[in-house]
Amino acid sequence: MLIGDGAAAVDPHLSTGCELTVNGEPSMVWNLAIGNGAREPSWYSLPPGKTATMSWPLGEDLFPKPGDYHLVMTLDGQHSATDVHVTR
Repeated sequence: MLIGDGAAAVDPHLSTGCELTVNGEPSMVWNLAIGNGAREPSWYSLPPGKTATMSWPLGEDLFPKPGDYHLVMTLDGQHSATDVHVTR
């Protein structure tokens, strides 16, 4: 979820500036999901105090087999990372 916390509407660059890497490699599954399909107007002009959300069932495509995965989400030079351990 992305929250508009400024005083004016902004373009959050979700379709063009958001990248996910899995174990250091760009995720093609993510690129296809985020780059295709219809989007709410908030994806391109996020008003103050409003949110932009969307979800995709990418679990099995991101994590094709048991193991450890390191994910890094990058948006406009800001990075957020997490580690996932898949046991199935």
